[in-house]
Amino acid sequence: MNDQHQRAFFNDYSQPRIYMITLATVGRKPLLGSVIGNPRTPHGNKDAPKVKLTPIGWEVSRQIAHIKWAYPQISTPAWQLMPDHVHFIINVKEALPIHLNSVIYNFINECNKHNSVINGPDQPPLFEYNYHDRILSGKGQLQKMVDYIHDNPRRYLIRHLYQDYFTIRVINWEGETLQTFGNLKLLYFQHKMPVRISRRNNEDQIQQLAQQYLLLTQQGTILVSPFVSPGEKLVKEKALETGAPVIIILDNGIPPLFKPSGLLFEQCALGKILLITSFEYSSSKITPTKQRFEQMNMLAIKLCKPI
Repeated sequence: MNDQHQRAFFNDYSQPRIYMITLATVGRKPLLGSVIGNPRTPHGNKDAPKVKLTPIGWEVSRQIAHIKWAYPQISTPAWQLMPDHVHFIINVKEALPIHLNSVIYNFINECNKHNSVINGPDQPPLFEYNYHDRILSGKGQLQKMVDYIHDNPRRYLIRHLYQDYFTIRVINWEGETLQTFGNLKLLYFQHKMPVRISRRNNEDQIQQLAQQYLLLTQQGTILVSPFVSPGEKLVKEKALETGAPVIIILDNGIPPLFKPSGLLFEQCALGKILLITSFEYSSSKITPTKQRFEQMNMLAIKLCKPI
């Protein structure tokens, strides 16, 4: 395959840049390995989460390490294989003579060849050709992404340990179809409060209102909001930091393979988070409108009505 289509219209994929590449196995089959260990054991201990690679998993890891020999303009400083996908960082240090697509497709083809040798000549392709790339450009973003991919085995075990909290569901709430992710039981708490803090408030007013909402969480109230305005975002940030349960209204549907990250992931595993939306998922960028925000705020009010 030799598709030179630019994946991000603004980016020249032959020029120096750092990417995180994600490849999924065909049909998301767990061909690369299995995750073992204790998700509560710190990194570096023998029982810490890790992936026990299959023979083809070892070969994929070897092929990632060898990319720099085929393309000296590239380094691969970090990678992580999971049962049905692989993440790796590609650092294009100097201009490439070819499009990055060709580098990835050549890598996929090599993996396919070795899969046929290891698992038999009748094997289907190992990886999907439709890979995902993320351009890393912000300060500190590379280290955050390296930490993220190395944390994948722990996150995998936690998601399977607390599967109920990491499941997308469709529910009907007072005649409205809603999509949810997280602890559905939070919806049935008696004490829920919608959060609204106007952008017109000054800094002192925002701080005062935020403190009032956070005090309610200490009394057992669950806060419900899209958390859009600066004041509302402050309330969400502080609530997550203190471990207070929150219901977050989303401005888009939830994609099939959705996984929260950072503190949201950790609180989700503790049953402290419910994400909910009335919108269908769209892969296109959502344009924020007053009407959309009002719809989200009205849903927050609706969810807080006594059951």
